[in-house]
Amino acid sequence: MKVSRNHFGFTLVELLVVIAIIGILVGLLLPAVQQVREAARRTECSNNIRQIGLALHMHHDTLRRLPTGWEVYDDIMSPGPGFPGMPFDDDDHEEGLPGWGWATKVLPYLEQGNLYKEFDFSLDADNEEFEETREHVIATFLCPSDPSPEVMLWDWLDEEFEHDHDDGGEPFMHDTEPHHEDLMVSRCNYSGVFGSIEIEGNERNGNGLFFENSNVRFRDITDGLSNTLMCGERLATRGTVTWVGADPHIEEGAARIVGVTDHLPNNRDHAHFEDFASAHTVGAMFLSADGSVRLLPNFIDEEVYRGLSTRSGQEVISVWE
Repeated sequence: MKVSRNHFGFTLVELLVVIAIIGILVGLLLPAVQQVREAARRTECSNNIRQIGLALHMHHDTLRRLPTGWEVYDDIMSPGPGFPGMPFDDDDHEEGLPGWGWATKVLPYLEQGNLYKEFDFSLDADNEEFEETREHVIATFLCPSDPSPEVMLWDWLDEEFEHDHDDGGEPFMHDTEPHHEDLMVSRCNYSGVFGSIEIEGNERNGNGLFFENSNVRFRDITDGLSNTLMCGERLATRGTVTWVGADPHIEEGAARIVGVTDHLPNNRDHAHFEDFASAHTVGAMFLSADGSVRLLPNFIDEEVYRGLSTRSGQEVISVWE
């Protein structure tokens, strides 16, 4: 008597078909998973810049003004903007220093009081005494979508985004002394808004909220707090952006802590290093002076975008996005 035995299993063709189906399903699901992850990163980024906004408001409530964009003392005995009557006694002082940026002054309001105490603001920001402190990574200052290292060379700048010429076509002259090539700083993806004009040649004339030796109060923002941008996202893959300050020895020194709106967010056709940009494909996060946070799209009207970056331009803003 013959016993019939049935053999169950996949043929090679069937196995290949199953693998192909799984591959298609993974291909369909992966973009959705990536979109969910990016949405989560955008939410975290939004929370970061909102915390910075709260810190700026607490600074204003305490000192009745926003922090200085970056500090420059013309004379070694000149008082610092945040330290009335205190002599500036750095023997190595030179024009363009000490350079401490606005973000260093809000550290106590971001639960970084101990780090704040490590700095001596009567010394220059690039002083070797602060080497380890400058490299301290602050999570609130990092956009999770930016793949850049958390600690970067202070003077690093992608040649593709160098601002080599002004409107007249003349090359900008920068002091790039070699002794700053190995100076490292912690990354910061959120820069103060200088305004809608070029930084070079207008360091003390920014029409935004943060510029050299600025002393802006909320009452000075006559365009309205909700119609004025205070901070925006910067992408460190274009060059090093930091919270420490502006160093006159490096190219685009001031653009390391402030940005301008002369080009739309994430613009690639005529992009410069000081432009606001992000790793978010649809736009960049911005903080308004009233503390609200918005994702401005890449296609925002250029006139509206520039108008939002000025504190008293008297522009009529009817559409945000």
